[in-house]
Amino acid sequence: MKPDMKLLIATLALLTAGTAWAGAGDLHLQPCTDKKVKQPSKCGTYTVWENRAAKTGRTIDLNVRVLQATASNPKPDPVFVLLGGPGEAATSAAPWYGDDPSMADRDIVLVDARGTGKSNGLHCPIPKDGPLQGFMPTLNIPVIKACRLELEKHADLRYYLTTYAMDDLDDLRAALGYDKINLDGGSYGTRAALVYIRQHGDHVRTATLWGSTALTQPMPLHFATDTERGLRNVFRDCSAEPACKAAFPNLEADYKRTVERIEKGPVRVTVKDPRNAKATEVNLEPDDFAESLRGMIYKPEAMRSIPLLLHKAAGGDYQAFADYQIGRNVELNAEIADGLYFSITCTEDIDRLDPQQLLANGRGTFLADHRARPHMEGCQGWPRGKLPAGFGEEVKSDVPVLIMVGDNDPATPPTAARDAASRLSNGRVVVVPYGGHTFAGLIGEECPKGIAARFLETADQRSLDTSCLKNVKHQPFVLK
Repeated sequence: MKPDMKLLIATLALLTAGTAWAGAGDLHLQPCTDKKVKQPSKCGTYTVWENRAAKTGRTIDLNVRVLQATASNPKPDPVFVLLGGPGEAATSAAPWYGDDPSMADRDIVLVDARGTGKSNGLHCPIPKDGPLQGFMPTLNIPVIKACRLELEKHADLRYYLTTYAMDDLDDLRAALGYDKINLDGGSYGTRAALVYIRQHGDHVRTATLWGSTALTQPMPLHFATDTERGLRNVFRDCSAEPACKAAFPNLEADYKRTVERIEKGPVRVTVKDPRNAKATEVNLEPDDFAESLRGMIYKPEAMRSIPLLLHKAAGGDYQAFADYQIGRNVELNAEIADGLYFSITCTEDIDRLDPQQLLANGRGTFLADHRARPHMEGCQGWPRGKLPAGFGEEVKSDVPVLIMVGDNDPATPPTAARDAASRLSNGRVVVVPYGGHTFAGLIGEECPKGIAARFLETADQRSLDTSCLKNVKHQPFVLK
């Protein structure tokens, strides 16, 4: 074979493996062409090394969108958005942030972190035309294990960690010409924000965290107890509402009967396939039921139906739980890059928790080990990255940080928020009554939004007026 032919083949092999011609540090932005967001914005890529230390080999073109400030006198410090999962693409939030008038005087920077969205997304899609049963597990481990082998063809999974992603983000900040920035993070995005503060705090003006993970609490170590607490708060609120208490006087017994029945084995139910609206039979496994009920506690609107649905399930009707699980997972499979989820959580969480403590935490709760067991199974054989020393300690900083957390949140509860704030000398935790993992659907949901907007404006968490929280209520429970 001629030398030039060998060179051509080698070059094609590198391209097939995902090595980009763009050099690390290259920023390419131009006006966005899509019309989903009316706000003027620029779209493009910023190139980073996959292996940041080696500075050789494969590169990643990070997908970037900058929503440009529309105020006549814009502020110099933009808002950088960090979404959850881990695995959610930040650019997907462009319509939501583009409609927020409280941010009109700042650029809003949305970047799909490495391994999400169009930034070499580590997606593990379930075939859209496959059996509906495949969407029942929140973590479909056979799909995940097969997916890993495919992902390794275009990604070294050891380098898809929060620490690397936050260094990427700071490089992009500098390339865009910003000095100080504001962080706005939700769910896993709160961990990302805290890690950014630890690594690049000199460039942070404020951080607003919607809920907060705690680095001393690797997930899913406390999922069972935190979720049980959220459910008990729902029971408390039902008991305090005369109509709900009258409609479900035996709510505790309904709950126990529902859990005991499903723990004996799967329940066969007929659901509507969200892909084509056809009636389809599926098995609702104990894992699926537990994660469905946990998912309902995320949202105030779904929490309203929990007493009714437990009452119906106590009588043998589990359809609503199956419907919720299917609808949620079809959506999550499209939104979350599961490969990135496992790359981060296997190294940053599973390897740092005590399995015996996890099992002990689950005893006496409906979630038990239903969520943790498949998570740990999926991590078996997954490539591990290397964490810096002290990663599992809470972040120490004097950056102004506001943590807004729902009182019923089963994923990032008030206890985690307070631990996260324990070494933030300029931090504040504000607990929103009746809130879940989101506040949407609450009466007075504009209150926490207003508090956060004021904090962004002033960078002063101490002077915030939170008196409007006394007017935040949950909607009446659904009785039939």
